Amino acid sequence: MQSSSSQAVNGLAPSRVAQGMACFAWNKDQSKIAICPNSSEIWVFKTNNKPNDSTKWERIQVLKEVSDQISYISLAFESSVLT
Repeated sequence: MQSSSSQAVNGLAPSRVAQGMACFAWNKDQSKIAICPNSSEIWVFKTNNKPNDSTKWERIQVLKEVSDQISYISLAFESSVLT
């Protein structure tokens, strides 16, 4: 999902979270989302019980251990572990 618009797409405001997203994944209860901002990083956000309002999200972790650009991520449904 890539967009240069500031309008929300599926509840995500791209200008707030990242200029472009290669992929993203929600955990089971949508309390966390992992986003790849079209790079070799993964950003993990806590949604603060507002999964449809990215202005309320808090970035809690940045994973930088990957050397290549990421094109797919998933969160284990029950445990929220990145796979």
